Amino acid sequence: MSRACVAHLQEDHTRFAQMLATLEGWVQKAESAMPAEAAQWQQARTMLESFIRDVTLHISKEEQVLFPVLEAYLPRDIGPLAVLRGEHSDIRAQFRRLQEAIVVLCREPESRHAAASFARAGHALRQLVYDHLYKEDRVLYPMIARFLEPERDAHLLQQMQALHASAESVAPETLKDHTMGSARSSTEPTPRCPEGARPCPSIDKN
Repeated sequence: MSRACVAHLQEDHTRFAQMLATLEGWVQKAESAMPAEAAQWQQARTMLESFIRDVTLHISKEEQVLFPVLEAYLPRDIGPLAVLRGEHSDIRAQFRRLQEAIVVLCREPESRHAAASFARAGHALRQLVYDHLYKEDRVLYPMIARFLEPERDAHLLQQMQALHASAESVAPETLKDHTMGSARSSTEPTPRCPEGARPCPSIDKN
């Protein structure tokens, strides 16, 4: 049986696949013998910032809303949740590398070093994200759809939608270059779950 919170997250996955295809085009430009112009890299930077914002929000939905519910029934530090959190960290790291490279390319579009760094990070991110989405779509989400009660499902969806609304209210400029980084301005708003997730009695402990 499908669940609304799972469908909500899978909509993100569909959009990420489209963004990865766009990113692959920019990776090919980085690997091309004909360097792109600075204005073109600025377009790529805008796309990347949008991608980062969307992935950051998706990770928040999982780590602030979904995972706390599952932690009542699955260990936090080993097993599926630990693996998925680790992959979230790896995805953030590759996004930071892409950001660092594209900042240089916007200033120095002929920099082969920056282009190579961008291409390496882009290839790594693509593989990471596809593998991650596969695990969620084929393992995590089916389990949730099977065991989550409709009432709890509606509550989780409401929390995810509240996070989404909170992120939409943040001006894009406040997220540039810091969205996936560890250093965040003390005045920079971070989407937070408006209500702490409670244990879900409908997920089988066995």
